[in-house]
Amino acid sequence: MKYEEYLSFILFLDDIEEIKRRVSQLKALDFDIFEEIFFDYMKYKNKPHPKTGKKPAFEFQISPVQIKALFVLLDTNDNGDLEESEVMEVLQPKQTLGMDRDQKAKEDAKEFVQRAIKSAHKWFKELIY
Repeated sequence: MKYEEYLSFILFLDDIEEIKRRVSQLKALDFDIFEEIFFDYMKYKNKPHPKTGKKPAFEFQISPVQIKALFVLLDTNDNGDLEESEVMEVLQPKQTLGMDRDQKAKEDAKEFVQRAIKSAHKWFKELIY
């Protein structure tokens, strides 16, 4: 797999709203529609910036193998169609895997602070009583 393919695939997973929108609209996606979403995404991402005319830093490429692999992963009941429940069940938790480091660090820090506050509150209560 080329670096550009890997990066394109990861960036696509970060922006999964189109898959969610289409599956909720159509209630199910067959492979052809699913593949079309990827091709439309690649066309859009490879266009020059509308204001500056600058080309993207690299060409977005997602291989047919990657598209098929994701489809098979999402099709948890193996019926050849992606229902809304399948897409949400698999992709919703996966969004955190594609989360950038800063966002993940913020969420980890927030959890740590919340645990520390609870612990301090408990300690303070025990100290007073």
